[in-house]
Amino acid sequence: MDVPGNTDNVAWFNLGTLPGGEGSAVIAGHFDNESGGEAVFYNLKTLNIDDKVLVEDNEGNIFTFLVKEVRLYDSEAFAPEVFISSEGKRLNLITCAGNWHESEERYEQRLIIFTEIFKEN
Repeated sequence: MDVPGNTDNVAWFNLGTLPGGEGSAVIAGHFDNESGGEAVFYNLKTLNIDDKVLVEDNEGNIFTFLVKEVRLYDSEAFAPEVFISSEGKRLNLITCAGNWHESEERYEQRLIIFTEIFKEN
């Protein structure tokens, strides 16, 4: 999965489903921008179990997801469970976390928010 080119945008894993579809939809966004300011997923770290996440598709449909789990992964970890689910309608959100490694130009961890469909409006 690629990362968005603009820190105000998100990237969708196009080999998965769209948000609201059966299986796992995955969306990634930057934590901060090049100057250290807030990017699109800066506040993702504030989500907790049972919080709601609303997603609007291109047709104006709004899907409400409920946070079920919050996990930190090593940035190099193999984590197929983030991208593959055959049960239900899920949305997994990804951003950076942990310390910044200047020499490698990357954060040491990934924050993954696992959600499942709560309500289709």
